[in-house]
Amino acid sequence: MANDYTDFDWGVLGKDFWMDAMESTKATLTQTKFRCARHTGATRTKAAELSGYSAIDAQVLRTAGSRADC
Repeated sequence: MANDYTDFDWGVLGKDFWMDAMESTKATLTQTKFRCARHTGATRTKAAELSGYSAIDAQVLRTAGSRADC
């Protein structure tokens, strides 16, 4: 769950698309990775996990995913 560019699956749209979206929306890398994961079909909880939101337990991760999906 490292918060970098190298070990993340950017899906069919690719890393360049998501980096451009991040720049134009002024989103953080974590927020951008979350949106990418949701776009590829991940649940809120899984997207939060994949994008690097830190969590003490599963409930905290679910909460982070729910808040990020607003």
